[in-house]
Amino acid sequence: MNRFSWSLLLTIAFAAILVGCSQDVVAPDHEAWSRTKSVAASQFCLLLHEGSDMDAVVADYGLTVIETFGNDILLLTQGTPDLAALALDERVREVQQNGLSVLSSPVDITLGFYEGDWDDVVLGQQTAFSSLQLDRMHTIARGDGVTVAVLDTGIDPNHPMLASHVQLLPPGVLSSLEDPNGVDDDGDGLIDEAFGHGTHVAGIVSQIAPGATILPIRVLNADGFGSAFELAMGLYTAYEQGAQIVNLSLVLSGESNLIERVLRDVTDGGMLVVGAAGNQPGPAFFPADDSHVLSVAAMDAWNIATFSASEDVRLGAPGTGIISTYPSNGAAVASGTSMACAVVSGSAAVIRQLVGGERVEHLLRATSRPRPPLKDGSIRPLAALREALRTPVLPPYPQDEVDR
Repeated sequence: MNRFSWSLLLTIAFAAILVGCSQDVVAPDHEAWSRTKSVAASQFCLLLHEGSDMDAVVADYGLTVIETFGNDILLLTQGTPDLAALALDERVREVQQNGLSVLSSPVDITLGFYEGDWDDVVLGQQTAFSSLQLDRMHTIARGDGVTVAVLDTGIDPNHPMLASHVQLLPPGVLSSLEDPNGVDDDGDGLIDEAFGHGTHVAGIVSQIAPGATILPIRVLNADGFGSAFELAMGLYTAYEQGAQIVNLSLVLSGESNLIERVLRDVTDGGMLVVGAAGNQPGPAFFPADDSHVLSVAAMDAWNIATFSASEDVRLGAPGTGIISTYPSNGAAVASGTSMACAVVSGSAAVIRQLVGGERVEHLLRATSRPRPPLKDGSIRPLAALREALRTPVLPPYPQDEVDR
């Protein structure tokens, strides 16, 4: 182990002992959702059909436009419309109240800081990733030419490990940057508790796929909350910016017809969406449970992590004790399905370098190692890469395997 390895591990251990930064936060946290200042009950998201007259729709239902996106097709409005009539209007594809919060928290996170240059090789060889055989993977492919959109809290683009791997959004509605405000926005007694989450997730993707480009899109605030409208904007933005893979290390507080519709749009357009199953034992949470999302559980060595959702979940990946980037040149060790999701997104990027988009999910699932109750099993990205080289033609799944 070189000097950097010892320095990193000692600083992390020192931070854990001296600062006591471990946060025993489990997501989904229903109490946190109930405490959150909900989005105004009079706000509604509208998704219109192409060519619809936005001004006519809002005028017909007495709505005021707060924000628009995508050539006035996706709208955030305010008012008290006749929802039944609005839902049946032929100009409207989807309407829903903008009251769903999005929460994304690791089960625990321990912070440590290292002053000096980052060593990508050391991080890539961390114990949690030993089963992935990254060194062998990277002799075949590294994710070159592939863009992974990370919809999260944003990132610190100046982190030495990320700076050369990031494509920032142009100025506009959404940002790419972490943005702590020093305010307890969700009323849970903690301030900016999700700050650093997006940077950590992006660092994991970059470790698995060092040749890929990370497109950070901030859809969550520093407390880890956002709205259905922000998530819909983020998904469409990722598509418009040319991302082939989208990482959703987040869950919603309930099902969302709007997000289901947007997921269908972007996946029909060829994007692969990877979603964290949620840090609560049982079935996957939305959107990971949607048929258009590749759901991911967290693994601890060879077993499913005790905190992870796993019922009706497709794949498992390393999700405990993951070392990755943290704002201001920092390091953090974190556990959660958020981390496992990023591992799968990075693996998908490496495979995507070699094959068309329609094959990536198939290869990840077909080469996984069975781990009940997961539908497919734990990922084996090296096996998937080798299969990509071996089989130029995609064999079909048996009929009962086709679910989307």
